[in-house]
Amino acid sequence: MKGLPPVFVSGGKPLAEGGGLGGKVSKRILAAGADALQNHQISVALGEEGYEVDTVTTLHQGLRRLFRHPPHVVIIDVSLVTSSWDGWEACRRIREVSEVPILLLTAYGEAGSKVRGLALGADDCLARPFSMEELIARVKALLRRRGPSGGKKRLVFYVDEELWVDFHRREVRVGGKPVRLTAREFDLLGFLVHHPNQVLSHEQLRQVWGLGHRDVKAGAVRHYIWRLRQKLEEDPRDPQRIVTEPGVGYRFVVGSREGKGS
Repeated sequence: MKGLPPVFVSGGKPLAEGGGLGGKVSKRILAAGADALQNHQISVALGEEGYEVDTVTTLHQGLRRLFRHPPHVVIIDVSLVTSSWDGWEACRRIREVSEVPILLLTAYGEAGSKVRGLALGADDCLARPFSMEELIARVKALLRRRGPSGGKKRLVFYVDEELWVDFHRREVRVGGKPVRLTAREFDLLGFLVHHPNQVLSHEQLRQVWGLGHRDVKAGAVRHYIWRLRQKLEEDPRDPQRIVTEPGVGYRFVVGSREGKGS
């Protein structure tokens, strides 16, 4: 998983918005499923219609793409389940954190699949085999129905190659292993994660303490940063994730990390 981009699932402005011909922003589609050939065929067909298409074959890739390149429609294949792909789980997880329109691709003859998919939050279902013309028509219908705003919600979780933060359940995992944080530690981590790659002053970070934050000393912030580093950093003495900006404060590093010391 090294080198994969981090993902924030949120309703804020995307970090990057793809541009189409003539500088226009084109609609982005995420095609997710274990069948790489089918994903490619969908990508080609929708690409010819002027859409940007991302394809993924695992759930983790799909969740990362959901933020890194926020889609206007997600196409999920539930007809094939593998050790790294379960379309039903993908549908459930995506709907938990986003209102983006979802089109499910189901197996032929499975009458209960449409009912199950709609119950999980899918907007439409298309049974295999299907024509690309019909798939394109379904995608266009979903885009018209949802309008220009797409699916947006508040930040619900953050994932990168080592760290998983679930803001809904207030859970943290490092390297797949659960890490216990106190309420204050979690709130401070959440504040940092919500402001990726931004230098935050001690005064800004003291807001985590609520109404009485002006009475909180800078030493308390340093102490809790130290505690977070002990639990989240591979080497707390050479932090790569929560770095110090001397004379200013701290920064939560997303992407390429260079240790700044403590």
